Amino acid sequence: MIKTVIFSVGTSAAKALGVHPKKLMDWVQQQKSVEDAAEQVFSTFREIVPEGENLKVHLSAEIHSLFRIGITNQDRVILLSSNTDDGYCCALAVEKYLKYHRNGIYAKAERITGLQVEDAKLFKREGVVNFVKRILQEVDSYDPNNIILNPTGGYKALVPYTVLLGMLKGIKCDYIFEQSTTLLELPPLPVEFKRSQFDIYKDLFEKIERETEISQAEWEEKVPYIERKLLEPLVEVSNKQVTISAIGFLFLEEMREPSALVPFLSQKAIKDCFDNKSVEC
Repeated sequence: MIKTVIFSVGTSAAKALGVHPKKLMDWVQQQKSVEDAAEQVFSTFREIVPEGENLKVHLSAEIHSLFRIGITNQDRVILLSSNTDDGYCCALAVEKYLKYHRNGIYAKAERITGLQVEDAKLFKREGVVNFVKRILQEVDSYDPNNIILNPTGGYKALVPYTVLLGMLKGIKCDYIFEQSTTLLELPPLPVEFKRSQFDIYKDLFEKIERETEISQAEWEEKVPYIERKLLEPLVEVSNKQVTISAIGFLFLEEMREPSALVPFLSQKAIKDCFDNKSVEC
């Protein structure tokens, strides 16, 4: 069975360069191109065999997870990077390593617009939404039973979105816990919200999606005050404009194509899942 593994990529692939993580961006921009920088990063771990202690000690978190999952040259790997030169450089280096050690594998590094740590509002308004949309493209194109989400690398703030997406779409999540060498599996646990509370706003959310944003005044006119608290995690409000959040986009997709199994995930559980999240690598 061909697996499609999707995950966000951090910068741990560059750890053997000897460049401080905060200086990595400067280093990349000093090279001839991002691709040239990626080749140099790749050269620092190219010949390290992906097995045993090498996975934990000498290779990146993403490579560690992938080889614990047991990828073969028949599988597909989608590496979603930040829209920054250092993040994309490291994603390209991981792509090169996979192709070198698994000849014939499909591995593709992709920048995600808005995914960065300098602007928290941009991260929430565009980065996470584009991250979720890109994963859903794969889910719509392939059997979800053959897809694995891996939240090990990249931004910690993406973890709850990845896990919730997996639960809503019935997709397994695999990850390496901290410094462990053990692969942990979060089985697909389909969940559903109380649809009747959200379905009445489906047309409004589709309008926001279609027009990118609506005014806060229109939002408050069409959503009674008592309902706004319920819908708060599903939107972002900035400069008196309302856009759909990443969670909102997931819920809109679920309203369009509900999951088959429907254990209930409470509003409080959803909110708790996304409280106190960080956008640090």
